[in-house]
Amino acid sequence: KQTQPSPKEIRLVVLPFENLGIVEDESSSDVITEAITSRLVGMSGLNIISRRSAIKYKNKEIGTQQIAEELGVDYILEGAVQQGQSSDPNSQPQRMIVQLVRASDDTEIWAKIYDVDVSGFFQIESDITGRVVQALNITLLEPERRGLESRPTENAAAYAYYICGNYYHNRSFDNSDWEIAIQMYEEAIGLDPTFALAYARLSWVHSHMYWHTIDRSNERLVLAEQAARKALELNPDLPEGHLALGFYYYWGHHDYIHALGEFALVQKSRPNDGELLFSIGLIQRRQGKFNQALANIKKASELDPLWHIAALEVGYTLLFLRRYSECEHYYD
Repeated sequence: KQTQPSPKEIRLVVLPFENLGIVEDESSSDVITEAITSRLVGMSGLNIISRRSAIKYKNKEIGTQQIAEELGVDYILEGAVQQGQSSDPNSQPQRMIVQLVRASDDTEIWAKIYDVDVSGFFQIESDITGRVVQALNITLLEPERRGLESRPTENAAAYAYYICGNYYHNRSFDNSDWEIAIQMYEEAIGLDPTFALAYARLSWVHSHMYWHTIDRSNERLVLAEQAARKALELNPDLPEGHLALGFYYYWGHHDYIHALGEFALVQKSRPNDGELLFSIGLIQRRQGKFNQALANIKKASELDPLWHIAALEVGYTLLFLRRYSECEHYYD
């Protein structure tokens, strides 16, 4: 039996984890931050501030109160990672220190120290998500509970490559980063050919490269479709698989009907995913559904308050609606 999520949605930001190891391992702490943020996005009752806004606080000495005011968050999850002495993607932190802080009074709600190697990282990621949900007294839906216990792969090295792929895919819009992301996902799939999540993200990168005119070849679209359909063949209910297929339809063919159909399936399990809401809103605007588009793009901007593109798109949508004073606010 499903229970209903908490009536009040709590706003939380996962700040970039501090790297306490060698400079060459700086990306590892970013990978860990990315992985934990992605897990929390799927929890009902939580509004997770986007990675794009959170990353702006990396290596900055800013107090809790200022962060809370700028992002409008109730809680902050922060941590530090003591790295090993290798920059290999399979190297893992020796120690991870994590704490959940209430923003209003800078009170530590929960904290824990983890000692981990590559084989245990996924379990720690799940444990952190579960402890945050428990500490904030959030009631999860049954599929979310199952998701906390599920493992996308039993191959620890494959999972390490997967989260590295996510890091490079999200790091920039540079072709070289996306090429590395593809390599990371292909390494993951090579180690575990049943790794549906890796196929989904691989598809997403291929569609991204097509949409941003890095490679407008039909071969690139074929790769995007093949990877998305393989993900759904392995796991028909995988939200990321439907997300990947939705982007294939949207970015590859401007097929808005099928794209929105796939995104609607994702939204059932990820109602507060800012990236998803933003994409839905942009499609609705292309369809002339400006009020619906505004609601979704505005919500995405609230989840990503420091992302100037989101604010620009809210303003652009308000311009179509001739709501000029509001439009000017977002442009400013």
